[in-house]
Amino acid sequence: MLYSFRKIYKDYLKDEESIPYEDFKHILEIFNKKLSEKIIKGYKFKIGHNLGTIKIVKKERKFRLNENGNPTSAINWGASNKRKAELLKEGKKLYDEKEQPNGEEWLVFFTDRFFIRFLWNRGDTTTFSAKNIRTYAFRPTWTNKRSLSLFVQANKDRLHLNYHNDDI
Repeated sequence: MLYSFRKIYKDYLKDEESIPYEDFKHILEIFNKKLSEKIIKGYKFKIGHNLGTIKIVKKERKFRLNENGNPTSAINWGASNKRKAELLKEGKKLYDEKEQPNGEEWLVFFTDRFFIRFLWNRGDTTTFSAKNIRTYAFRPTWTNKRSLSLFVQANKDRLHLNYHNDDI
């Protein structure tokens, strides 16, 4: 179940003196933005109530071999779409397994040894206050993932200082 600001506000009204919804929403937006910025810079957020932490981790990328024996990993869609547009502009046929097996390869794969991502570390699940904790998931918003991506691009030379996968 997703919780919107309005749902959280309704729950808040049950227990506290009220402030206007717009003020409440503004406070949550500022808190979430500041929290996201701190997490992206390498801080861990301890959720409380034994629900674990949210942090950024550096993970080693897994490479596998394709049918031609070339190493592949996750697709870099930005670079792939750019290459696709260039090939189409040149009038070349694009590779398609069924329709154009002799076409030009246009998919571009990430080659970095590591990648950075958000992680909800649930920790010791025997002490959690939530039942069936493994059924819950943390999915960062597009805005948070984009902010992380921009931070990584701007700070590639310092990433080893910020992120580690010590307690995954």
